[in-house]
Amino acid sequence: MNALISDLLRPPKRLRTASLLSLALTMLVPIFPARGSSLDGARVEIQEPARLRLRWSRAPSAAARSFWQGRIAYLQGNFEDACESFEKALDKGVEDPAAYFWLGRAYAQQARKNLGTLRRAAAARRSRLSFEEAVRRDPEYLEARLALVSFHLVAPSLVGGNREEAQRQAREIARRDAYLGYLAWGGIYEHGERWDRAAQAYGDAQRIRPEAVDPYLRLVWMYQGRHRFQEAFGVLEKALEQAKETSLLLYELGRTAAFSGLRGEEGLAALEAYLRRPRLAGAPSRALTLSHAAMIHRHLGNNTEALRIFRQASDLDPDLPQVRRNIEDLERLISPAGE
Repeated sequence: MNALISDLLRPPKRLRTASLLSLALTMLVPIFPARGSSLDGARVEIQEPARLRLRWSRAPSAAARSFWQGRIAYLQGNFEDACESFEKALDKGVEDPAAYFWLGRAYAQQARKNLGTLRRAAAARRSRLSFEEAVRRDPEYLEARLALVSFHLVAPSLVGGNREEAQRQAREIARRDAYLGYLAWGGIYEHGERWDRAAQAYGDAQRIRPEAVDPYLRLVWMYQGRHRFQEAFGVLEKALEQAKETSLLLYELGRTAAFSGLRGEEGLAALEAYLRRPRLAGAPSRALTLSHAAMIHRHLGNNTEALRIFRQASDLDPDLPQVRRNIEDLERLISPAGE
């Protein structure tokens, strides 16, 4: 599936629009207050572990505790455990559509792991089925519909991807919420390489909610994917002035600097600021962030520092793409006596 079956974040030569669009599914699907939710607060995006543990401790039943345990595991990046906990919650009688939505998100993250083709495809399929069940139980659950749009845009037919279904879901969303409708259609236009229409849709979403981060991020990803880095920087500058939540914007500023080789010092400062903040659920890891900082140092000619930070990133996550190759390249460049 989207980057459900590929890496979300790749070096510039391998950037693909589909993989960038997938962030809407696995990380940035907007979460709004519950509409008829039977699990109090189940649809609220909670980033603080302490608040989730408090929800768990106050849960009125074993089923509800399993759900909140799943939310804790998801926040910590333990997606297999999250899937297991959400499944237990459903087995124990939780019927809230939010449980299916979060199960879908957890399976989406599972499908991005290096699990082997069949297991990734199975996780992708379970993700789709979970989102569909959330919508079946609550047709007004627009976040689940938006996740389905992202799924159907980039998923192969083997796991149920269907471009016409993406458009149908987008129409249903737009009938109910103009802001989310623009996000959905922006993704569809982007997938179809109708860049101007996509930019217009994301711009319309910005005008409705100038404080929301999602439209800015989607524009940035689109420009990154097309190597239009100056335009990406321009969007980020505007977003940092207007959006309420800026953590991911700081990360993207640093990532754009790493991909482009431009504005390196500014990019390093942004990545350092991002690492000082609490990590959002599903947000880029410390290891990935360090790999971008190392690439910036390499652009700046600081090869010894780049090597040190690449090694640090590799220690945290040995499976990061391109890191091992960069380490090997830099080791060849740097003599035993230093640069």
